[in-house]
Amino acid sequence: MRKFTLRISTLLMFLAMGTFVMAQYPVTFNVDLNEVEGFNADTTEIFMAGDFLGWATPGSNPDYMMAPTIEDPLVYTLKFDFPEGDTVFQYKYFFVYNGIESWNGGEWEGTDNRIIAVTDTVTLNDIWADRPAVVTFNVDMTDAADFNPETDEVYMAGTINLANGWVMPGEAPFYKMELSAEKEMIYTKALSLYLGDYAYKYFRVIDGEPSWDHGEWAKADRLLTVDTTMTVNNIWGDPSAINNPTEGPIVSIFPNPCQSFINITFFENMNDITKVEVYNIVGAVVKTIDGFSNQVVTINTADLTNGVYFVAVHNASGVQTTKFIKN
Repeated sequence: MRKFTLRISTLLMFLAMGTFVMAQYPVTFNVDLNEVEGFNADTTEIFMAGDFLGWATPGSNPDYMMAPTIEDPLVYTLKFDFPEGDTVFQYKYFFVYNGIESWNGGEWEGTDNRIIAVTDTVTLNDIWADRPAVVTFNVDMTDAADFNPETDEVYMAGTINLANGWVMPGEAPFYKMELSAEKEMIYTKALSLYLGDYAYKYFRVIDGEPSWDHGEWAKADRLLTVDTTMTVNNIWGDPSAINNPTEGPIVSIFPNPCQSFINITFFENMNDITKVEVYNIVGAVVKTIDGFSNQVVTINTADLTNGVYFVAVHNASGVQTTKFIKN
C-alpha cells in the first residue's frame, strides 16, 4: 500500500508539473475594416495567417477564419491561446473571396508581416492595411557610467511594446538589444512599429535580474514619431531627440576635448536652426543659445565641470546631437 501511495503521489506531482508547463494565456486579435472601401461580407471572409499557424493558406482551415464582433460588424475577431512566457510571432490578415483559398487577398503585397511580442493576456486592435514600418534603434553605451558589458544587458521599454506596453526591463527578452557587429559599444534593435507617436527609454539589466532601477534617468521618457522606415541613433543618457544617420552632420565642434570654450560650426542655413542646447550626462540642460548671426558660435565652457556633454541642435527636421568632452 505504501508503494502504491508513493506511485500515485509521484504521478500527481508530474501531472501538476505538466499542467504548470502547459499554462496558457489568451490573445485576442481584432481587425477594423471600417476604412475598407467596397467590402462585401456576403462574398468575402477574413482569415488570419502566421508563423504560429504554420502559414496555412488563407481559406484552407476554418479554425483561422475571423468572425464579426457584436459591437461592430466591420470589426472582425479571433482568439488563440499561447503558451505562458515571452512569445514572438508574425501574422497578417487576408480576404478570402467566395470560399476559394488563396494568398492573393492580403492586406498588402510583399513578405513583410506584422510582428508582435506578447508576454501576457492581451487584445490586439489592428486596422486593415495599417502597414508597420521597420525602425532600427541604436544606443551608444560608450560613456554610460558603471556599464559593464560582461554583466549588463541593454533593454528597451515603452509603448514600443505594441502588445503589453511598459513591461519591466528583463522580463520580455524580445526587447533585449544586441551588440552591433560593426561598431563597438553600440547596441541595436529593429522593431516593426505602426505609424504614430511612441515613448521609450533604455535600461541596463544587471546579472539577468529584471528591474526598473537602472534606466538612463528617472525623469521624462524619450519621444518618437514614426512616419516611415527609419533609424534612430541615441546616446545613453542624452535626452534629446533622434539623430538620423542617413543625413549628414549639421554641426562640428572644435576643440574637442575642450577646456574653456567650444566653437560650433553650422553646415546648413542658420535660419533653419531654432535653438542649441547643451546637456550634461544626466540629461540636465546647462546652457541654451537662441538667435544666430554667424556661421560659427562660441560657447563658454569654463564654468562647466569636467565630463561628457551633448550639444543638441534643433531645426525643422528634429534634433541632432553631438558629444563633446570638457577636461
